[in-house]
Amino acid sequence: MIFSKEKEYFIGILPRHCLYVICTKIVKDKSGNVESISFKSLDSDQTLTYTIEEVNNFCNVIQPIDNAEFFTMYVNWNNFYKEGPHQDLEYAKQLALTILKVVKARSCVRFGSGAFVRYDWDKLEYLRGIYEN
Repeated sequence: MIFSKEKEYFIGILPRHCLYVICTKIVKDKSGNVESISFKSLDSDQTLTYTIEEVNNFCNVIQPIDNAEFFTMYVNWNNFYKEGPHQDLEYAKQLALTILKVVKARSCVRFGSGAFVRYDWDKLEYLRGIYEN
């Protein structure tokens, strides 16, 4: 996986142990290959540094959904949900259930520039209210 500085991730260090972190530093050698990556734990404020070999051995890495990605999914759903020539309620339902499933699996960005704001949470609750009865 390619990590980006100042992005949030869930990293699985062990099969049943996951940390919520922000990537703070990526160290590269002279040829541009990544040597180590530093993370700040959002749960404990601890800084963790791992070599690229250790990073490659993580059990899993999940990047939470940021507000831009969610907005794109929501607008796509809304195009099929709202009244008009493209309305397809069955397809809109499939899209909404997929969005809800992805949000549940990947969580949402809580900090930084891609963090969910009240508008995003309201739209997510709107989807849940329609399809999670």
